[in-house]
Amino acid sequence: MSYTENDRVCCDCIGERYLSAEISTKGRLSICSFCHQENPTYSLRHLTKRIEKVILEHYETTPSEPSEWEYFRQHVIEDSDYYWTREGQTLEELLSDEFDIESEIVGWISEVLYNQYYDPEKASMYEENEFGSEVRYELKGISDECWIERWSDFERELKTESRFFSKKATEHLDAVFEGLEKFRTRRKRKVLTKVGPSEKINAIYRARVFQSKAGLFEGLCSPDKQLGSPPSRYATSGRMNAAGISVFYGATAEEVTLAEVRPPVGAKVATARFELLRDMQLLDL
Repeated sequence: MSYTENDRVCCDCIGERYLSAEISTKGRLSICSFCHQENPTYSLRHLTKRIEKVILEHYETTPSEPSEWEYFRQHVIEDSDYYWTREGQTLEELLSDEFDIESEIVGWISEVLYNQYYDPEKASMYEENEFGSEVRYELKGISDECWIERWSDFERELKTESRFFSKKATEHLDAVFEGLEKFRTRRKRKVLTKVGPSEKINAIYRARVFQSKAGLFEGLCSPDKQLGSPPSRYATSGRMNAAGISVFYGATAEEVTLAEVRPPVGAKVATARFELLRDMQLLDL
């Protein structure tokens, strides 16, 4: 039996839980062209577009040829039993195994996607069709390799070329922080938190360890000087500063400051509460 893009597929004919639930919630109630039951349905055209979007976003094609090392292992190393085969799943295997779709629907979707991406010029140059039968797919991994490389360049330039006026550094930091105000966590929380005089967080706490009673007394008498940012000559390197650059490290609770300074047994610790005078944005990690 042949199908058209207007034929309907119901939630029960899709085994993949998320997609099935989506059809059940957003689909139109009608007779399914495959199981002939009345259920929430998507048209074959809409289902194909939905699957296409998921594959392009979450899957990548595997290499069509062996790497130099793999070629070397197979053809150069004597007595090697290594034989290269292309890794991953075909489109039909992906639709059947990962999306758990009926074979009739799989064949229709595969053909539509192949025809949609067919390019005669690419075919004449023996380039792969993104949804061709020879292509293999695997789930995209999360890689920070690009960011690590860019961060290394960023560090090197600040250390060896231009510490205060660097176009590359500006571009890198812009790329890191761009759009943070739109980001959300899995629980839909914002990653930027507003703090300030009229906000829930309106003060920052800071602690300092004192080895003697005299030092503690001086700290209690002048907390702004003794518990604030240290003078540059006493500033040691930290997570956000190099040695000699004074930075204020604070916490949103006294208990956190005690954990941060890690006082040795027998030492005295003084904490101070610094009220915020203006609004600020904090990156919530």
